[in-house]
Amino acid sequence: MSLYKKTLRYFLELSGIPRRSYEEKRVKKWLTSWAKENDWEHEDDEAGNLLIKAPGNTTDMLCLQWHMDMVCVAQESHDWSEEGVTVIKKDEVLWWDKTTLGADNGIGVAAMMAVAEMKERPSLELLFTMGEEIGLIGAHDLDLEISANYGINLDWCNSTSIGIGCGGTLLITCRYEPKKTTRKGSVVKIRVSGLAGGHSGIEINKWQGNAIIELAKIIRDRDDIIGITDIKWGDADNAIPRSARAIVLYNGDMEELESWLEKREKTLQKKFNNEDIGLSAKIVDEEYDAHYQKDIMNSISEVG
Repeated sequence: MSLYKKTLRYFLELSGIPRRSYEEKRVKKWLTSWAKENDWEHEDDEAGNLLIKAPGNTTDMLCLQWHMDMVCVAQESHDWSEEGVTVIKKDEVLWWDKTTLGADNGIGVAAMMAVAEMKERPSLELLFTMGEEIGLIGAHDLDLEISANYGINLDWCNSTSIGIGCGGTLLITCRYEPKKTTRKGSVVKIRVSGLAGGHSGIEINKWQGNAIIELAKIIRDRDDIIGITDIKWGDADNAIPRSARAIVLYNGDMEELESWLEKREKTLQKKFNNEDIGLSAKIVDEEYDAHYQKDIMNSISEVG
């Protein structure tokens, strides 16, 4: 079997295993079984990283490193703790079915396994790290002894260049204490959907729209939206949000709001060349304990 076909075979097998960040145990168990089948030494650390030593044709050791977790985003309900990814093959191209594909970095894991099974290769240390997608957690907490003087990481965005460094990540947690509003109105759900989304690292420069920013602008621009009850937006720190929704307090005319959103929807479709973008509003028949002032929306909307 060719290296290419073996890589795809392992990738398809890996795709069926749930591997959300901090939930890589099943992947590690699968990789450990593979190491045992090949009679290779293996060890892990408290963080959840796994190191497999595969002797080869050289005394010098080369370390190959990839991460086990993936960005978990779905277009509809998906239990990432129990469900893997359904992969569809069309014209020799692998596609996802309503979820992220997990090629980052599943294809790297599969390639490492295929390379390790080559007859002619150097001695390898295979390092599989956890929690990369949420801040390089496994790499930061690594407690395994690496013997190799050189290492290759195959978590890169194309096959025509080599990265020699990393900009790193910064996660900022802000605390905001909203003030309650005593104003009265209808409880309305406003939803933004259908944006292209994408990887926030390599696709942010495409300017395909951010559902969080567009929703914040809607709330900011409507004086008759007088409060916010609940907000849900974004699925992962490093995925551009495709959809967002807010439960708001509204004291205007619903037909006028729907007409306004329809016009805004067409504007966004034209701006981002995407007919799938949708804006909607409907009255929610639920009781909420409190509604809050919407001043925070001004700051969020200014980001875009």
